[in-house]
Amino acid sequence: MTDKLANLLGFRTSPVATFLRVFALVFLLVVIASVTITFLLPESYASTARILVQTDAAPTIKGVILPRAMADDPFLPLVFQILSPEVLKPVIERLKLNDRWGKRYAHGTVLDSGESLDILKRRVQLSPCRRLGPVGNTQLIAITVYGEDRMEAAQIANAIAESYRDYRQPLQVESTHDSLAEGQKAGAPTLAKVLVQITDTAEPGRAPVKPNKTLNIVAGIILGILLAAGAGTGIAVLSFLRGRRRARRLC
Repeated sequence: MTDKLANLLGFRTSPVATFLRVFALVFLLVVIASVTITFLLPESYASTARILVQTDAAPTIKGVILPRAMADDPFLPLVFQILSPEVLKPVIERLKLNDRWGKRYAHGTVLDSGESLDILKRRVQLSPCRRLGPVGNTQLIAITVYGEDRMEAAQIANAIAESYRDYRQPLQVESTHDSLAEGQKAGAPTLAKVLVQITDTAEPGRAPVKPNKTLNIVAGIILGILLAAGAGTGIAVLSFLRGRRRARRLC
């Protein structure tokens, strides 16, 4: 390949001119390719809902025992809960994601709940915003959903927050009844606590977050410079050496 390029560029030109020609050619090809690929990639929007969760009681999922390692970080059991089928399947049914995503991804074939659940989990990102209270027993959690439809992403984020709140409500009532019974035995009053509160509802994203067009183009320019410099140097050196060999033969 380098031999063909060297022959194409000719040996009568100086190494500097050869380098500049190859550099410009490779650089333009890489930049054009990066820009084309960036604008062909599907756009993705993000919407975030925030919930306030009390973590003074160990979270459970219908009798499932959580790993002991989760006790060190109260955020991990919350992730285990929010991404559980008990929370996400009502979201799928409420928004009719089996039908909606079947038309979009399966050529009109209705997806089953398991397939939709897998797609939904890949689109959800949970992150702790901060801990509140004197002992950090209350957490503000951001539920971020990504999708090519900005309205749908906001709907899913809000539906997950509401589904998790509704899921925790029976646990709250059960925990309150148990605490009241224990309080009556001990002769001390016990107050009910709110376990989940939606503090911010998700709004449709104004601009896509993926792909990052500016970052991709800048990365393409940097990569183009590196590749063009390497190719230009190699072709220029090869052209120079062959030119010297030709000159010696003529002498």
